[in-house]
Amino acid sequence: MITLRLLLTFLPLGMIAAPLQGQDYSVYEFSKLPVKVVNCVAVDFQDNKWIATEQGLYYLVGDVLQLRLPPAAKTLATNYITIDEEGRKWIGTYNSQVYCLANNDWKYFTFREFGDNVVSGVDIDNNQNLWVALYEKGIVKQDKNGQNTFYDPENSNLGSSRVFALFADKNNNVWAGTEKGLYVLENEGKKWRKEKPNGQINAIAEYDGALWITMLTNEKTEFWKYENFDTWKPIALPEAINKDRIKEIAFDATGKCWLAASKVACLDKGNWTVYGKEQGFSSEAALDIAADLKGDVWVGTEGKGLFKISQVQAKVVQQPNEPQLDEPKLKTDKEKALSLADISTVSNQLLNKSIKLNIAFEQSKAVLTPASLGELDKLGKLLNENPTLSLEIAGHTDNIGNPMANQRLSEERSLAVKNYLVQQGKIKPERITHIGYGGTKPIADNRNEKTRPFNRRVEIMLSKK
Repeated sequence: MITLRLLLTFLPLGMIAAPLQGQDYSVYEFSKLPVKVVNCVAVDFQDNKWIATEQGLYYLVGDVLQLRLPPAAKTLATNYITIDEEGRKWIGTYNSQVYCLANNDWKYFTFREFGDNVVSGVDIDNNQNLWVALYEKGIVKQDKNGQNTFYDPENSNLGSSRVFALFADKNNNVWAGTEKGLYVLENEGKKWRKEKPNGQINAIAEYDGALWITMLTNEKTEFWKYENFDTWKPIALPEAINKDRIKEIAFDATGKCWLAASKVACLDKGNWTVYGKEQGFSSEAALDIAADLKGDVWVGTEGKGLFKISQVQAKVVQQPNEPQLDEPKLKTDKEKALSLADISTVSNQLLNKSIKLNIAFEQSKAVLTPASLGELDKLGKLLNENPTLSLEIAGHTDNIGNPMANQRLSEERSLAVKNYLVQQGKIKPERITHIGYGGTKPIADNRNEKTRPFNRRVEIMLSKK
């Protein structure tokens, strides 16, 4: 267990905010979304976007938008969504309920025994405990056996029942951002410990071996980095948002830091860029922000819907009086992240292309989870219907840990897929080759705890015999 040390000093006197730099991105309103309040945005391992709104959960694949609801539900007011390392979507609602969506299977959890409240945070720790923040009520931990432990100021030393942010870090510590400061519960410990002075903690993120938080005090907004989980360091904010409530922190694939406030701010190599009305961001209340695998940034707002911030590819910038652009088409097939769901018939255009399988394994093992078998059964059916096809299976890991162990794990996982297809799908083994690449071919930033799981994947490539 690590020992945390609190740095009680605030911004040094005379500290100057990081300079502003020129605009490198264009801002577009995603006009296809019919809902104007977007509470949360998450990006899955296939680079699809999941959008939590007061009218339901939306699913964006490329430029195709779908409404996803549990069976028999006509509407579902959703406030929060997070995606775990197995690709499961955890959805928090307005009434102390949580849904889990794995592939097409919905599971339902209710915490209404602790009061009917908005779910302001959901996370899964390393031991697969489910953590749920109930805004104005406190925090619930549900273990793998379904047993609940409730934390509030009356039954624990959690300083406030108003919880704005909840985060389980890589060391299995759980952080709670509350109205009265930052609290931490170390590795399933019994007591919460206060870790920052009084202030409202609105956002928590982990990136590059550090914890990042935003804090609102009576005088201003503060942005802090907990470097190596050892020393707190302040980061000066641009004047445009230094009194705002900063709702979320996100890091893109290049390491830029994005903040969601009355405007959107981007920190890149010590320089801030601010996106407001003059740059096309017409909202005054960004509620959430997320970066996708292509480097685009998605912003959910209060009253203005969903915005996309894309890197500028040309000198011509859309003028405010022009019609909103549709989602840009991908330039090449290589740029599109294919999945098995994209394949109805096999054409020459699909041959020799990387296709990501929507499967998962037990942690650090080459054991397929039960939820993965439906995807592999589809693949087996595809191979049986196309007997002239051959298949290459490639396993990938992140770059954390021993490279040789990662290489071996990637090979074992690709072999596990092959063995399942041979045994269950009755596919001849000579039609299938398998290979492991370890952590040598990342598709996302390994420094980011939220994007690192994208690199732990299995891809296939179809070819003719």
